[in-house]
Amino acid sequence: MSTVTYRHDKTYNIKDYKIREKAINGAKGITFSLVKKHTSDNAKFHKLTVKEVDGQFSIREKVGDKEMPERSVDAKGLEKLFKDIKELAFVKEYLDLKKAGKLMARRSKSKSRKAKKSKSKSRKSKSKSKGKKRRSKSKKGGAKKRRSKSKKASKAKSKSRKSKSKSKGRKRRSKSKSMKGGKRRRSKSKKASKAKSKSRKSKSKSKGRKRRSKSKA
Repeated sequence: MSTVTYRHDKTYNIKDYKIREKAINGAKGITFSLVKKHTSDNAKFHKLTVKEVDGQFSIREKVGDKEMPERSVDAKGLEKLFKDIKELAFVKEYLDLKKAGKLMARRSKSKSRKAKKSKSKSRKSKSKSKGKKRRSKSKKGGAKKRRSKSKKASKAKSKSRKSKSKSKGRKRRSKSKSMKGGKRRRSKSKKASKAKSKSRKSKSKSKGRKRRSKSKA
């Protein structure tokens, strides 16, 4: 299990210098380094490495091509080092916060912010999923309604077609009946006219016979 409680690593440029800051803190203490590298002049190269060992701070330093002898300082000497080298402000700020006990408060605030963000994200994702479900349900409901409407419309059309076909069949039947009735009437009238003509002929014949018999007498 890792015992690291703080880690810092940053690189940036200032004018003709490329600067790299590194710091790591854990159960064994803090270790940090500062590297200043000039873009064109190697003589302006500066590297500083500080490591905490049993409450003391061992310092290794290199300027240009020359490496300085290792030395050890206490907390006061470290404070003087921070004053002399302003680029070590990142370490000083961290140690000051650690002493004041504000570092844990900052971490707890950041954790609470992260938890709030994760909660808001989960809520958003849930609301999105609910919205998608509602949309899918509305789509399904709309499709079902459309299908039922189309089924009803098709049924109504089939019913109207059946009723139309029935009415047409009735009309045809009535027409055929009227045609048949007309034919029967015509045949009856023809028969009646024939019977009348026959009776007239028979009457005329009987009259002719009577006249002939009278003339003979």
